[in-house]
Amino acid sequence: MSTTEWDAWVSDIENFHEEIQSMNLSSEQITNKNLSELKRAYHTYKGLFSSVGLTSSAGIIAEIEERIHQEGTSLQASTVESILEMEVKIELLLKEISINPPSGEMVQELERKIGFETVLIKSNKIYEIDIEIKADRAIKTARALAILNTIKRFAHIRSSSPSRDDLMLDLNFESMKVEIATLEPYEVLYQRILKLPSVSNVSIEVKERDTTNHVSTIRRQSIKIDSDDLVNLEQALTILNTQLEHLRGDLIGVEQKSKFIQIDSTFSHIEEDLRKLRKVAINSILEPLPGMVKRLAESELKEAELQIQGRFILINRALATVLIDPLTQIVRNAVIHGIEASHERTESGKNVVGLIQMSCIADRGKVIIKVSDDGGGIDEEVVNEKFKELDAETQGQLSSKYDVLFLEGFSTRKNAKKVAGRGIGLDAAKSKIEEIGGNITVESEKNKGTTFTITIPDQDIISKNLIVRVSNQLYSIQSSEVEKAFYLLDTSGIKLWGESHGEVKIDDAKYPLVLLRKLFDPNENGLNSQELVLICRGASHQIALVVDEIVDERLLSVRKLNPLLVTLEIFEGVVTGTEQAVMMVIDPSKFRVVA
Repeated sequence: MSTTEWDAWVSDIENFHEEIQSMNLSSEQITNKNLSELKRAYHTYKGLFSSVGLTSSAGIIAEIEERIHQEGTSLQASTVESILEMEVKIELLLKEISINPPSGEMVQELERKIGFETVLIKSNKIYEIDIEIKADRAIKTARALAILNTIKRFAHIRSSSPSRDDLMLDLNFESMKVEIATLEPYEVLYQRILKLPSVSNVSIEVKERDTTNHVSTIRRQSIKIDSDDLVNLEQALTILNTQLEHLRGDLIGVEQKSKFIQIDSTFSHIEEDLRKLRKVAINSILEPLPGMVKRLAESELKEAELQIQGRFILINRALATVLIDPLTQIVRNAVIHGIEASHERTESGKNVVGLIQMSCIADRGKVIIKVSDDGGGIDEEVVNEKFKELDAETQGQLSSKYDVLFLEGFSTRKNAKKVAGRGIGLDAAKSKIEEIGGNITVESEKNKGTTFTITIPDQDIISKNLIVRVSNQLYSIQSSEVEKAFYLLDTSGIKLWGESHGEVKIDDAKYPLVLLRKLFDPNENGLNSQELVLICRGASHQIALVVDEIVDERLLSVRKLNPLLVTLEIFEGVVTGTEQAVMMVIDPSKFRVVA
């Protein structure tokens, strides 16, 4: 962030910080006005801290925010103490930023320097957690480190066995024991731990300090949650929510409508919470990789570092679990096979430290991960030899000659190092990625390096959708795809060059246009004197879709479309259980229209 951007961020934080300082939080009861301001301040804090990479602090703020919501005007003494302590830390943070605005990794360094995690140490809740990790020996320590790093974002870790240092040395272990201090109620903590990738079972012992500092055990409980059960529950709630919508028009009187709003709000909160349970920051599986790169490079008498961008995007936990092994193997290959020895890099005029870069992007229901190194590139001679050995049919199945890397047993080295093959091979990595509907490609240039690109679908089972009417039929468009809506009282700005395609000029901007009713049924009426136009995200540019009516906006469960139902490429899925037996979901990115 630039200095100007930090100034704006500091200004926003200061406004809420000053409001809270002016409150009297020492009493047991606070006013409804102060409670409302506290909720608003901490909700805004959470978003602002997350936006600049202060994720650990944002997790602590989220816990305090939850306590404020639960306790209302009767805040507990521990909550008030945490709020006051947090405000002290925020004041220190603002001073540090005003003196020296941080950039890059320095943001997390500043966060550690301020010590936000100590806000929770004064909480009266201590948990001892026994975590069972389901993973192969080769990658178990990496997953344990990822779990510790994730827990650190929402709790203060008092101790762990094995310790972080032991895990860095690849120590073997049966289960991991962690003692933490946090504001979390134990029920919420169970959910947080159990949703982490590779966690198969959790046992938590909850302890509370009394005034004499003796520790007494309150309860022990073990819970397992099947991710398929969460999916089924989400879909069931969506159907119930849709049925509620059908009842909306039958409500009479203010009291009935008020109760309906309360029920509707409850459903929305439950659906949102379930969706969060299915998501995890991709950083939870990436955190151990930079340390692994350093250790592997040292064992190879090399120097290398891993830089990661987009580490805080959220993906479905099931995908995160599958991605751990392929990403670990690809990064290992970059160190062992990609990065040259230090003397070779010096001779070729490169920086002695090899650079591996990983970028993660989530957009339009897809996650794209690129892993690039600046090494010597793939040995073209070996690749060409292997490619020529394949029969014509197998050659035709490969998208490029570099796909031979994914054939079982292939290596560009005559004697592959044991460490490079630890875990799974590139052939198994490709299979794992394809099992979840993804694909992996590779590009390489001699003396420039190699890039692996992984693309996987990550559609939300439940997403907010606009329901539109076209020719007396209902269709759905994901709300995130719709950027603007215009009701054109004069359609003279629309030019058609066919029955259903054309362009429209709105506010000095031109957009390619599709008249949906004519596209779906050539016998329908053409352009009317007034039209409703949705400006949507297209494949590479915005596109205007003409619909008859916007009916509603709802959270809907979108299912993959059966190929037998595909009549037009523009449909991406189907919604069932609504006013119609089947509601098709339109994907604006699949329109091929140019203005």
